[in-house]
Amino acid sequence: MEDLERKGFRSEAVRKEILRLKKRRKRRRIRIMLILGIIVVLCSEVILKSDFIDNKQIELTYYQLSSDQINSPVRLVIMADLHSGTFGEKNERLKTQLQELEPDLILMAGDMINDTDSDVSGIVDLCGYLVKIAPVYYILGNHEGNLMYTGKKVPLDKYLYEAGVHFMYTNYETITVNGNVLKIGAMAANAETYNEEDAQFEAEFEEGKEFKILMAHYPDLFTERLQSAKVDLGVAGHYHGGLIRIPGIGGLFHWDTGFFPAYAGGLYPWGEGNLIVTRGLGNHGLIPRINNKPELVIVDISPR
Repeated sequence: MEDLERKGFRSEAVRKEILRLKKRRKRRRIRIMLILGIIVVLCSEVILKSDFIDNKQIELTYYQLSSDQINSPVRLVIMADLHSGTFGEKNERLKTQLQELEPDLILMAGDMINDTDSDVSGIVDLCGYLVKIAPVYYILGNHEGNLMYTGKKVPLDKYLYEAGVHFMYTNYETITVNGNVLKIGAMAANAETYNEEDAQFEAEFEEGKEFKILMAHYPDLFTERLQSAKVDLGVAGHYHGGLIRIPGIGGLFHWDTGFFPAYAGGLYPWGEGNLIVTRGLGNHGLIPRINNKPELVIVDISPR
């Protein structure tokens, strides 16, 4: 645990950010819950007669990227927002799916658990299995932060660290994958809590000629604070695909953005590279995922 302390895994700044975020979300939920309830009730008859609700069939989304910094192919699998959900007993279907995809790196973009969990053995077991397939990089989401700092104070970071996971807050690692030098970073902030220390970290992370991957749970950090970042790939989650996907339009709603979030899920041009926002695997709250299957994102990066 002392090693975790040296790496900054216990931060008063992070705790304060979490408290501010919880207050903001509570106010928004009170204003919006009635509107969403009306929408769900009006649509319920059509929804129940359709196959739009399928929260156990995983959809695979593939993206192809190329870069001058890459000498040989690299495959990433991105996952987020499992919210303690399961796909088969002990997540056997999810484990099998990841094994069949043969990733070089597995990136977890936060909220893999719920902040009300007392027992986190499920995610620890899943990650302990996945690290045998490929290195796992796991970033702090709002639910992990709440669980560890303001709720039940479960030391999830410690358990995952002991399982072999690279658990990250605001830091980076430089690694070699298939002969390619990659810099993998993480930021715990969102657009509202981004501060001078985050700006200093960003500047340091952007140095060097490695292929750079920056992970943050919140898409708004990338779109409102890091618009000009010199980073090859940003990775985020959090918006759950907008919960209800409307054909031809996209996601309907998220608590942080309100209706029609612009970055609900997909591949977007960003800074000097690209931003991938995964729609996630699970859900949390009263609103179901509709026309919005659980998603694993596969990114194949090749030489340019």
